[in-house]
Amino acid sequence: MVFSQPTFLFLFLPIVLGLYALAPRSAKNALLLGASLLFYSWGEEWLVLVMLASIGVNYRFGRWLERLGAAEGVAPSSRDRTSHADKAEQANLSRQRWVVALAVAFNLALLVALKYAVWLLHVFAEPIRSLGFDFQPPDSMPPPIGISFFTFQAISYVVDVYRGQAQAQRRVLDFALYIALFPQLIAGPIVRYRDIARQIQARTTRFSDFAEGCRRFIFGLAKKVVIADTMSAAASKIFEIPGSEITMPLAWVGLIFYGLHLYFDFSGYSDMAIGLGRMFGFRLLENFNYPYISSSVTEFWVRWHISLSSWFRDYLYIPLGGNKKGAFRTYLNLMLVFVLCGLWHGAAGVFLVFGLYHGGFLILERVGLGRALGRIPRPFRHVYAMVAVMLSFTVFRATSLADAAERTMPLFLPGTGDSLRHPLALYVETKSLGIAAIGILLSTPVYPLYLRWRGRAHVAAGGVGDLLELTFLAAAVAATWMLLSVNTFTPFLYFRF
Repeated sequence: MVFSQPTFLFLFLPIVLGLYALAPRSAKNALLLGASLLFYSWGEEWLVLVMLASIGVNYRFGRWLERLGAAEGVAPSSRDRTSHADKAEQANLSRQRWVVALAVAFNLALLVALKYAVWLLHVFAEPIRSLGFDFQPPDSMPPPIGISFFTFQAISYVVDVYRGQAQAQRRVLDFALYIALFPQLIAGPIVRYRDIARQIQARTTRFSDFAEGCRRFIFGLAKKVVIADTMSAAASKIFEIPGSEITMPLAWVGLIFYGLHLYFDFSGYSDMAIGLGRMFGFRLLENFNYPYISSSVTEFWVRWHISLSSWFRDYLYIPLGGNKKGAFRTYLNLMLVFVLCGLWHGAAGVFLVFGLYHGGFLILERVGLGRALGRIPRPFRHVYAMVAVMLSFTVFRATSLADAAERTMPLFLPGTGDSLRHPLALYVETKSLGIAAIGILLSTPVYPLYLRWRGRAHVAAGGVGDLLELTFLAAAVAATWMLLSVNTFTPFLYFRF
């Protein structure tokens, strides 16, 4: 079940909201957990057992660390421990580290076994056959939905308990709610336990919170259904053209359409998740900050999928030494982070190249490209960043490395393709151009500017801004409803991540 399905919009969500409003405070978490498990098992069926196993094992790891004393404040540095702790304390610290290592190993093993096993078997199939074995790997095995998200949440929980940045949750049902909370379960944002622990224990939902949640959810749903799905249909028609036949203008238009599809699909889901969380009293952190206004690839990753990039920073890049162990180690750490970030998106060679590509650009910008960019006007820096990012989407969208190479060539070779067989006008409709224009506009901070204007207009004209926003939301609901009633259901891009 996903948020743009009629089943969710007109059956699941109204019933859950109604029951939640009527439930006593002591039963609200149990109600949300039951609803979340139903939401997940709707399409996954028995695979919900995988998530339940992850919940049970990571809960026990947290309690284990608690018993070893890892949650008693922020852990002191190794030097302080060496100088002041006795042998018993050192032994206890060693046990804590082993528990964390076991927890990380368990979670990564679960992720690799269910998401990457088939890909790895195909990678090593030929060497295995060369040894004389009659080996044929399975064609595919879809991983449990959202496994990358809830696995990273589980790892951050155990590590934060070890670091003393969070206390271990003693109620297994409350810990299960942290992992399974349905607004962010399928495609994030990746929520850290320390950011939501107090909200799980006690929260209130005021009418203003509920109204803000509804507004945010409607906005996200419109981004998904009106913009992302329209751009998806337009881009798919272009990407169906063989690479050898596509013209340079058509290749760029298709890539821009796909970039808009990717951004509004994922940011739309994040908006809906944040809005739903707000309806139930949770305040989830932002996941996007207008990444398409970036003037470098480094800035793009500060603004894009913030919960993922910050997770890799805090749980991999900094523990590896970050930028404090010399230039070579800094570049190595960056490349390792982005290789794993690429593979986090999927088990395929194209995602590995996607990670290498972005890691390479971040290293180049650190080496000197960033300083050179700083000496040119911002509009040119913005063009550089968008071209660099959009080119990576060619790889992200491709089905293979050969497909990516074939799709990249027309972008830089004028006169290629068959403009008579595939004229631009045949694939670019007025509707698509109009929606693309709206998407480009909404990719900029025009909405925060509107909010500031609305605040002034409310004071000056007695609520003109509120009336305008209600009109906009009504139009968004109407457009979304019309498209949902006539279009085929399209899942989120990050649905299987």
